[in-house]
Amino acid sequence: MIVKGIMKRNKKGQIGESIQDLVGLVIIAILLILFFVISNAAWGISGQETKDVSTQQYLHDQEHKALEAFMQKQVAVQEQELTMAELIRLSQIDQTYKSVLENEVKNAFDDIYTYNFLIISAKDMANAKGSSYYIAAKEPIIVNLEIKTIK
Repeated sequence: MIVKGIMKRNKKGQIGESIQDLVGLVIIAILLILFFVISNAAWGISGQETKDVSTQQYLHDQEHKALEAFMQKQVAVQEQELTMAELIRLSQIDQTYKSVLENEVKNAFDDIYTYNFLIISAKDMANAKGSSYYIAAKEPIIVNLEIKTIK
């Protein structure tokens, strides 16, 4: 009974609670707006980095797939069907196959990619960029393909 009487007379106290609630909501709204502004600014900057990383990963995947398909490709050389891996092995032994190999590489990649196609030793593999393919031979042969851009 006494509490009801105090509450009826003290209406100013209820206004204070309402103002506290309003100030709290305004602070929360400001914090949310700041969070979205800062996160959009941060994602806007790193969004370009993410796109660059995605492009690099796509090129790496293309290198790997293109090199694997190229190495399995059948080619007719002196009335024999050879895979490109076998042709590369032969070109290391006999230089007459080198021109055939160069023509096949140009036919396979020139229209589609800007690239580096290298035949390297196992020692040089640590410094190689791009995708590599190992060919078993007396001296191991490493074929390396680095795609720079897609035309």
